[in-house]
Amino acid sequence: MKFVALLLLTAMLVLPVSASSPEITTWYNDKTYDSNLDIIINTSETIKFNVTANQSIDAWNRSIDNVDVPNNNFDNFTTSWGTAGVRNVSVNATNSNGSDAITWNVTVQEQETETDVSGPDITSWYNNKTNDNDLEIILNVNEVIKFNVTANQTIDTWNWSIDNADQNNNYDFFSTSWDTTGIKKVRVNATNSNGSDTITWKVTVKTGTEKGIILSWEPEQIVDYIYVNDTITETIEYSITTSEPMDEPTWTVDGIPVTGTVSGNTYSYTLTWDNKSIGAPHKIIFTGDNDGSLVVFKWYVNVYEIGDYSGGRNIFGIIDDALKNHATDVKIRMEKRKMHKMGEQGNEYLAQKVNRLHDEIDKRQSTRAALREDFKSGIISSEDYVAALQQAQTDAKYNKKLAQEYAKIAKNELNNEQLSLELYNISQTEADLIEGKNKGKHKRWEKST
Repeated sequence: MKFVALLLLTAMLVLPVSASSPEITTWYNDKTYDSNLDIIINTSETIKFNVTANQSIDAWNRSIDNVDVPNNNFDNFTTSWGTAGVRNVSVNATNSNGSDAITWNVTVQEQETETDVSGPDITSWYNNKTNDNDLEIILNVNEVIKFNVTANQTIDTWNWSIDNADQNNNYDFFSTSWDTTGIKKVRVNATNSNGSDTITWKVTVKTGTEKGIILSWEPEQIVDYIYVNDTITETIEYSITTSEPMDEPTWTVDGIPVTGTVSGNTYSYTLTWDNKSIGAPHKIIFTGDNDGSLVVFKWYVNVYEIGDYSGGRNIFGIIDDALKNHATDVKIRMEKRKMHKMGEQGNEYLAQKVNRLHDEIDKRQSTRAALREDFKSGIISSEDYVAALQQAQTDAKYNKKLAQEYAKIAKNELNNEQLSLELYNISQTEADLIEGKNKGKHKRWEKST
């Protein structure tokens, strides 16, 4: 009897236990980003379905409206529909233990038509002659005028033309003048992907010039740095030329009247800077009048002792220079490490730096020319002009240092003599811009000891 019981028990132990069917435990779509089985999408909109089962699946079978989707034995599925309607998307997970299925109900609706975006509108315009939005202007020959416009959208291209001749100016402002009389048409067109808008000024150019306008001045560097000592002085002739004669022309140096000379419409004063001038900044001012039109021009001169950078120099300026030098040194060390890692590509990288430095020089020279014209025409004040030139000179100073250090890297690190020479030449160009001495117009002489 015991033997029979043991036999039955053994038989029970070896009987196989039936495994349960797989179950799809999670499901997801990238439209609602959840397990929602009711979804609304637009025509032509792509949607992705994902499922996960609690067992290893041998076959994933998909169908749309009970029609099998071939060649898609994966746990994810992406599709879209070109027409509206209700779709049933089913997935079946199958292995040797059985299968499980899940179905989404997808409502496909016609995509809403986007509202047409209207083209841009030029909403405001201005000129510095009438100082308003007048579109008919009377101007003198050689008188500079500046136009500005504003649009209600971001503009890709600004096209300016004079009498239908393109001016190659892709900005929302434009300055010009004419040396002949007549009626001129100045047009600006604002264009983007939505369309374009245009505005036109009618400019009548008459004989004559605006009274009191400044034509030129020397030296052009109106913020100057002079270095002297007890044996070396520097003599500079300051002059200004106007379009018409000035009544009561006067010169002052640091507020003290001095006597100048006159030759036609050019007014001059010659000043020798010596060691008595070392110290506080100096100001040379010319003032003239023509039938109530006042002309004022200023030069700012800093006089230092040769070999001494402390004479009269603001301590904050010294600190600022030290900080900028430190920042430049850090930048150079970073560039060296970067080019070491780049290997042969370092030459190409440094060549890009050369192009960028050239672009900065060209831009700075163009800016100086534009500032000069704006100042001559009264668009900006002398204070603004001085500040802008000081910034340009500071930029040139640190670009000179960068170019010199890049030249060393090109020669010593990359063995590229040609690139090194080009960078050296850039540093010399920057040095000329920093000095701004108008060569030939300054005279140096030594006292006999």
